[in-house]
Amino acid sequence: TEDPSANEAVDDNAVLMNAVIDAIKALGIPEDKIKTVTYSVYPNYDWDLRQTTGYRVTNMIQIEIDDLDLVGDVIDAAAAAGANNIQGISFGLSDDIAEQLQTDAYVLALQNARDKADLIADTLDIEVTGVLYVSESSYTPYTATRSYDVAAEGMSAPTPILEGSLSVSVNVQVSFTFQ
Repeated sequence: TEDPSANEAVDDNAVLMNAVIDAIKALGIPEDKIKTVTYSVYPNYDWDLRQTTGYRVTNMIQIEIDDLDLVGDVIDAAAAAGANNIQGISFGLSDDIAEQLQTDAYVLALQNARDKADLIADTLDIEVTGVLYVSESSYTPYTATRSYDVAAEGMSAPTPILEGSLSVSVNVQVSFTFQ
């Protein structure tokens, strides 16, 4: 929000942000999934006139949404309630799911390494006697972000948010000893 005085800008912004938060909560998003990430009040300065021409307040919140089907509705509700900048939309896995997927991937990778060692041993008629070295690395999915500048007027079509896929991968390198 922008106003001639800092006090007016702060007050106007509070009214708008309360409307945005109420609209988001009305969609079933609990308050503990909404948090302030940026709040600033600063003067707008006209360098030609060498004077302050008013004040701008920026108040940004972060919303965590567990249901992908609600993302477009949240964007639309926030914009309709007065939000004029939506940015940093990202997709990811919960910590619990990412950890479980990573553990499962490690087990599969290590089983795969052992299966290959057994195949080598069987083919060459030798025996796997142990493990000399193991190294590992993992990859947690990068979550792409998108930004939207929003004008509430004229918005009639729902905002489409399309599902993609995320994956967790691990790499293991195992050196077996043979006899």
